Amino acid sequence: MSDSGPAGWQEKPLLDVVDLPRGQVLPTAEPFRSQVLIAPDHIESRTGRVLSLETAVSQGAISGKYQIEPGDVLLSKIRPALRKVAYSSVHGLCSADIYPLRARAEIDPKFLLAVLLGSRFGQFAESLSGRSGIPKINRKELAEFRVALPPPREQRRIAEILESADEAIRSTERLTAKLRMAGQALLKDLIDRFDDSSYPPSSVDQEFDIKAGITLGPHRQPRMRPVQYLRVANVQRGFIDYKDVALLEASPGDALTYTLRAGDLLVVEGHASPSEIGRCALVRDDHGPLFFQNHLFRLRSRRLNAEYALLWLNSTYVRSYWRRTCATSSGLYTINSRQLRALPVPTPDPSDQERVVRIARAHETAVRKELDRMEKLQRLRLGLMEDMLAGRVRVNGEESAAT
Repeated sequence: MSDSGPAGWQEKPLLDVVDLPRGQVLPTAEPFRSQVLIAPDHIESRTGRVLSLETAVSQGAISGKYQIEPGDVLLSKIRPALRKVAYSSVHGLCSADIYPLRARAEIDPKFLLAVLLGSRFGQFAESLSGRSGIPKINRKELAEFRVALPPPREQRRIAEILESADEAIRSTERLTAKLRMAGQALLKDLIDRFDDSSYPPSSVDQEFDIKAGITLGPHRQPRMRPVQYLRVANVQRGFIDYKDVALLEASPGDALTYTLRAGDLLVVEGHASPSEIGRCALVRDDHGPLFFQNHLFRLRSRRLNAEYALLWLNSTYVRSYWRRTCATSSGLYTINSRQLRALPVPTPDPSDQERVVRIARAHETAVRKELDRMEKLQRLRLGLMEDMLAGRVRVNGEESAAT
């Protein structure tokens, strides 16, 4: 044992303040097969959250597992730099790829959780991978890590402050989810009414100029005239991801046919998931020469508001249409040109189209505001956690605020 950090803090080896599991049980026998089994995939990286709770039998588990209790801190052995650490709230099981750490009297379990999520342990875990080349932490390596321990009362106060910050983040997430659901329900109601109304029937074929993208091949390897082009991965539902845009070789006549411009819509032609087929995004700005590949359809509106068309093409009605009509070959669901051209399109008055767009924008603004707030809370929580774990911010166990 040695003194470290602020006055009153002590530094101890991690394995001096926690107990590691001994022995395993088979998840094929009761009562274990009916218990919750937590694996590394169930733990979110860097947040301490358990994403889902599933029983051992539902996961088809057959190999030995560790038993866990409420208060255990679950540390993934695999790729420890991902900081997959969580606090157990259940009696159950965890994967043999997880260490269930049981806190002794010297350390508060939720303070232990914060330590293992912190940057100091993260850097330690990353150094192990660099040393051995194996992204896994063993017991001998775990024994090398030393924990800086404030007095027990301060540990508990640090854990309480972080729990309060987590609840603020969760509250913002719940509000964001409610806003999204309310916006989607309202838009569905509006668009469904247009679909059932007396507006003249129309179709994609009547409302849009349609163009399939460029077929790739060896002759399209970028050499003399490289041009950026969008792939299926770039076209997400409702937005275009420009982070990873590839290049192809353009021929002299391609620009007139394949250049995208602001207001164009891109529809995904094929996808392995039926829920992702036909997803649509809007090109909102001119990006210079920008082409699109053959697994995308470009729709250029003749008279419809492009943002209204985007909402319609991503609506529950259209998604159901694709699930009903699209065929699958070798696990890939595909839209053909005939199906796309036949897709019904409601054509409300321009003022009604604009009203739908305004509602969508208002809900998106509200969602974005809450997301920004959540990101700010997450940054504040992370900074406060690091300051408290290092002793740069001290908290009094009897007070309600950092000092």
